[in-house]
Amino acid sequence: MSKLITEQCLEHPKFQQLVSSRGRMNLIFSLIIIIGYGIFVLGMAYAPELMSQPISPTGSITYGIAMGLFMIVTGVVSSGIYIRWANQKCDPLKQELLNELDYE
Repeated sequence: MSKLITEQCLEHPKFQQLVSSRGRMNLIFSLIIIIGYGIFVLGMAYAPELMSQPISPTGSITYGIAMGLFMIVTGVVSSGIYIRWANQKCDPLKQELLNELDYE
């Protein structure tokens, strides 16, 4: 009996839409983070003079520190955006799917 429900779920268009949209968003956010950290690491490796320069002549915060903090904030903000998107788009679609499959 449970195999039948599983097959119905896997073949349902809303399930396929849910998996596709979640996969697309996961890929987008993963690429944003990977590219950002990649640029950061490449900057440290190939432009250490730039990354070690202070942002302002009187300040002690360097471009490298600022970029590292920016990447941390970008990760947190990206997580928040993904959570909000998932709650607004994926959860209602999931609930519709469960209702159509008569699963509580």
